[in-house]
Amino acid sequence: PGMNAYLKLNTKSQEMLLIPSQAVIDTGKEQRVITVDDEGKFVPKQIHVLHESQQQSGIGSGLNEGDTVVVSGLFLIDSEANITGALERMRHPEKTENSMPAMSEQPVNMHSGH
Repeated sequence: PGMNAYLKLNTKSQEMLLIPSQAVIDTGKEQRVITVDDEGKFVPKQIHVLHESQQQSGIGSGLNEGDTVVVSGLFLIDSEANITGALERMRHPEKTENSMPAMSEQPVNMHSGH
């Protein structure tokens, strides 16, 4: 008690990709993000987060500079079971194609009636 110390720590800075932390899906077992490929399809990618600070996550592996990462809308997937199922359906759409209802090709206005 009553003793103070001032430390100066010199560390090497490391360049890394930063993404908004809200884009990270953390199941407790793994960390993933949803990316958008060149054809506009959603693709799940496993990542390794090195650190998180000020709502930004530093990515150690799994993403490349220029990858498009989905940031909003992830709240629609609300449990690990849903995440696992959704990721599996994204990886293998041909397995679930016959069991999923057909989707309208009409654009949907989520704000109509507001």
